[in-house]
Amino acid sequence: MATSVEARRYQAYAARIRDAWRHGRLDAGQTRRLEAAGFEFEPRRLSGVVRIEDGRRFDTLKAAHDETGAAVGRISVAARSAQPWRRSAGGAHWISAGRWDALGEQGRRRLRGLVEGERLRGLWVCAETGEAYDTMTLAAEAHGMPVSRLQKRNRLDRRNGGVHWVDGVTYGRIRRRHPGLLAAWRRTMRETMLRGPVVCVETGVEYGDAMRAAETLALTGRTRNTPGMRDLINHVRDNPDRRAGGFHWASPEWLARLASADPALLARLRAGSAPKGNRHAIRCVETGTIYPSLRAAAVALGLPAGSATNIGHVAGDPDHVAYGYHWASIADDGTPRDAYPAHG
Repeated sequence: MATSVEARRYQAYAARIRDAWRHGRLDAGQTRRLEAAGFEFEPRRLSGVVRIEDGRRFDTLKAAHDETGAAVGRISVAARSAQPWRRSAGGAHWISAGRWDALGEQGRRRLRGLVEGERLRGLWVCAETGEAYDTMTLAAEAHGMPVSRLQKRNRLDRRNGGVHWVDGVTYGRIRRRHPGLLAAWRRTMRETMLRGPVVCVETGVEYGDAMRAAETLALTGRTRNTPGMRDLINHVRDNPDRRAGGFHWASPEWLARLASADPALLARLRAGSAPKGNRHAIRCVETGTIYPSLRAAAVALGLPAGSATNIGHVAGDPDHVAYGYHWASIADDGTPRDAYPAHG
């Protein structure tokens, strides 16, 4: 009789423990101690599992495996976890069907919130640009730096690669509570970037800064206000929809990211955006040097600016020369952009 009473007491105790576990009322230390004592939170054989993200139910582990490709064992371990939001399998989080049913609607919403919070905490977010990456390796590759430079996040007093790195939760908190700090970081990044090199997207030529690019455009006759053109280049930098002096401009980092993320757009900018007429980029066949315009080619050869017309007449004609050289239009022959002359 005593044994029967003790068994009922244990069953009631186990039921209360499992109910507290299902609703997340046990901390990690309590869970570990119970597991070490051999307490079973779930039956050894799961009757079914539920994918927490969308609430889809699978009657068997095999069905979940067929749907996601995750190993049956990994799904089982994730579903039995005392904190299922911390363990994933096949890119999703899992919970046993019985525990899911016991949670109720409010408990399920809370569990999904925990899963989303865990996902955000795993992100690597560039605070200045808002770009988010699933892993540290992807973040390092996108910004062209070694992984060793991104070992720590959420160090608000330290920059890596010129920007601050935080997780998704911290980024959301900064946006809500400290918008002024975020604006200051972005302003600092922008000022640093504007002092750095700039690349002409159409020609691929890199200049030490926007002022040098503006000076080259002044040689082509595109502008007489060099400081004004410098400011305009900085204003349209990294914007594929805006030009300055007839060209698109970008920082080397942005151009590298564009080449990786959307090579078709980059090819379209380079192939279809070159200015026409006297402002057409042109290449000297013999030297391989590329000039941003006919006028720039004439000036580089020490000729009067009006000589550009003669160069334009023979461009693309292999049987005729101008001033001792053959000439080819960049937009016509699609030749890779080599380099501007020394004055550029």
